[in-house]
Amino acid sequence: MMKKSLVSWGDSESRSRRDKWIIAITGILVWILAHKFNLHEYLDNFLAGHERWQLDEAMLAILLTGVGGFVYGWRRIQDLRKEIVRRDAAEMQANYLANHDALTGLFNRRYMERVKQADDPPLHAHPAIFSIDLDGFKRINDLMGHHGGDELLRVVAERLRNRLPQATIARMGGDEFLIAAESDGDDAALTMGRDIVAAICEPIALDKTMCSVGASVGVSTKASKDGSLGEAERQADVAMYVAKRNGPNNVCLYDPSMNSVLDEKIRIERDLRSAIAANEITPHYQPLIRLETGEIIGFEALARWPRADGTVMQPASFIGVAEEAGLITDLFSNLLEKACRDAVEWPAGFLLSFNLSASQLTDRLLGLRIVQILGKTGFPASRLEIELTESVVVREMDAALAIMTDLRNAGVRIAIDDFGTGFSSLSQIAKIPFDKIKIDRSFISAFGDDDRQMKIIKLIVGLGHGLGVTTLAEGIENEGQLEILNRLGCEYGQGFLFAKAMPSEEIAEFLRTHEPASIATGTTAR
Repeated sequence: MMKKSLVSWGDSESRSRRDKWIIAITGILVWILAHKFNLHEYLDNFLAGHERWQLDEAMLAILLTGVGGFVYGWRRIQDLRKEIVRRDAAEMQANYLANHDALTGLFNRRYMERVKQADDPPLHAHPAIFSIDLDGFKRINDLMGHHGGDELLRVVAERLRNRLPQATIARMGGDEFLIAAESDGDDAALTMGRDIVAAICEPIALDKTMCSVGASVGVSTKASKDGSLGEAERQADVAMYVAKRNGPNNVCLYDPSMNSVLDEKIRIERDLRSAIAANEITPHYQPLIRLETGEIIGFEALARWPRADGTVMQPASFIGVAEEAGLITDLFSNLLEKACRDAVEWPAGFLLSFNLSASQLTDRLLGLRIVQILGKTGFPASRLEIELTESVVVREMDAALAIMTDLRNAGVRIAIDDFGTGFSSLSQIAKIPFDKIKIDRSFISAFGDDDRQMKIIKLIVGLGHGLGVTTLAEGIENEGQLEILNRLGCEYGQGFLFAKAMPSEEIAEFLRTHEPASIATGTTAR
């Protein structure tokens, strides 16, 4: 099609050139003949001799028609010039839209793909490649709506432009950005990466509400060493994934050893999808003990993933992958339903304690999902206790409050897990509707030899008593810890001193063989 168009344009240009020469030669020949034969004087005499024919008026009409035709042609040429200008502007606009992100005005993935395919030499003057993924964008998008999410992306894009005015910046899709910028070596690139994180992390006003997001940044300086831009981007992506695994607002420089981390992540994600679909991930249960009497009051459900090689994977190794891959909702629903079905068989009144992950706070249907599972399994809402870590509650206060309120209205109990590690203020604690404080195991493991830790635990227990909520100590491993916690007034506890987490089929035997007296003195089999 394009070839045909070019040929047509070539024919038109050749014809125009030919017509121009024909008209010019014809005009010259007419002038020579008119000069040689004195045609103008002859024409004047002829018109004077035949006045009755009114030929002079006819000649005037012909002359005026010619002038009008000239004016008409000149105006059409002006219109053509304007149309050419409009078409050029339209082509420039189409080219801009094809290579730029409509929302932020940054370059888009298509442009960067073209640059990578051409391995654009000018970009090799910008040796550092930064792969950026926003932390917490989905939460803002869910809470503020797509309009708020779009405005946040525009603000982030503007901050990146202001911070790196000479860099090539692209939005690769969603909340992912790619930057190619000048850098004087690895240390300078890392410093620039930290500056990028600092710029993105500044609070943003959305609809009169102050919000903030973080960023995980991966850095590659491969392009400065005559490597391909495509390879540099891949390495930056790998480094970004490692940075994301290390927690929010991290910057990582690519190292070849990181490839194994990415390969492992891909393998775990693939196996995890299959395991969730096949319901292979199951809950194990650790008993919750009333410390004063040794009475078992319930169990906490802990996810376990048995692998084909006979090993059992702990939650810390796959929950993060499930969150990143968008599998956490299915995993949570499967595990909670299994746990509720198991707990229905326990003695009446036993609690089932179940953890929520941080990413689930963005699920507006979470409360409804839990209520539906309770109705499906017949497990009473009053016997379910949902745990949220203090750090998540502090970081996602508004979303956490909404979910906690919905669940408590449905009759579900709320526990704050890992208390003492989230640095919540007393004003925040006053807003949170909860029923239990779980003291983090890091305090329990050290308080026997550290007077400050002892005082902190005493304060937490006293806070619980003052608020009218119970306290539970995690990670109790010896009788000395049990004795001190009893003396401080901590009501409940769990840990290896009493029992490790066990599969559901072992619970009946555990309840049959373990008397409260033996548990209270820490002499149960482990």
